[in-house]
Amino acid sequence: MSTKRMKKIVAAAIVTATVCGMMAGCTSKEEKIEVNASTSPYEDMVDYFEQEGLILEDCEPVDINETPGYLTDNTNGQFTETKVADKAYDYDGLWLFWWDPENKTDLYENYESMAANQGTIVLAGGAAVLETEAVNGTYAIAFSEDYEKKQDAVKVFEMIENE
Repeated sequence: MSTKRMKKIVAAAIVTATVCGMMAGCTSKEEKIEVNASTSPYEDMVDYFEQEGLILEDCEPVDINETPGYLTDNTNGQFTETKVADKAYDYDGLWLFWWDPENKTDLYENYESMAANQGTIVLAGGAAVLETEAVNGTYAIAFSEDYEKKQDAVKVFEMIENE
């Protein structure tokens, strides 16, 4: 077999392998993320909201528990606590809160008190509050004033299965 012919065969094999690889990558279907508001880990819930187009994949989340300005302070600046949930992040206007039912921290009281306060997180007897838009399982969501997909997010959130 000549060197020229061998080069053509190798080139054809490389092209064939490349095309097959590209087609396999393009035709594989991404599995749809399924979540449960009572049992799914926080990261899965974030992935679910990304899948639904409610959180952008390149979003840089802000830790609400560590960032002032999310709570309504009713003490004229005397209230310094900001921790509201075991995990609480702002994803460009969609605020996602989660309380760990397995390892109940002091913050779990905030979750339990929301039922009596129509979904509002009440800290220190009302010294500070944060109104949520919806509660489902061990999660709650709220929004910044400028979040544009609020109604869609509430609808998606409320449709999530809850044991």
